[in-house]
Amino acid sequence: MKTADTIYRAQAHMYALDKMVRDGKLEMREIGDVIDFYHLSDAKDYSIQEVSQEVLDEYGVVMEQIHEYGEQAWLQASVHKDDLPRIIQRADEHFTAYGEDQAFSFFQRVLHPLEPGRPPRWYFTTMKRIDNLSLLNVSHRIENLDVGLDKIIRVVDDYDYMKRNLAKFAELTKREKEIINLLVHGANNPRISDLLCISRSTVEQHRKNINRKLQLKNFAELFRFAQAFDIR
Repeated sequence: MKTADTIYRAQAHMYALDKMVRDGKLEMREIGDVIDFYHLSDAKDYSIQEVSQEVLDEYGVVMEQIHEYGEQAWLQASVHKDDLPRIIQRADEHFTAYGEDQAFSFFQRVLHPLEPGRPPRWYFTTMKRIDNLSLLNVSHRIENLDVGLDKIIRVVDDYDYMKRNLAKFAELTKREKEIINLLVHGANNPRISDLLCISRSTVEQHRKNINRKLQLKNFAELFRFAQAFDIR
């Protein structure tokens, strides 16, 4: 199955399931009768609550083993260490920006916690809040996914970042963009003052305005912003 078909299928399943649950045509315990590969996670910390029989068969375990392993520990061990922080961060940002009723989709590499040497498998997952306590995750395995997906993920991440921060970018003046460019290239206040022929106090004021407009916490965030909007 092509990647695009997999994505469409996952999203279609999610919205159909959500409508059936909200219309009272399907109860949570009956989801397994409609779709095979899914799991429920905690709406606060994303830890595993329940998994479908097909997921258990994929791992070759029973639910009691997951409980014994620890629901949060199983989550940490079953998703690639490079993917999990990104997924959680983007999910939190997505639900904050677009509302908890909007589905969130992502790629992930899934590992076997009890078989550390087994190669990861790629899945496309769509996550949606079903009630106040649980998130429904519907996953589809993607076969023959090449390393080019890493680039796709980075592009999607940058695009989402730009959408969220476009209004902030629009507030910057030409001079402020010049100063951001110099900052990310290592210039300090005295050097910026010399290069732009402005006083150091003016540089400091520009930097205060930049921080106020962009709401930055550290230099890494400034660098990410400059890179995303090609300020150079």
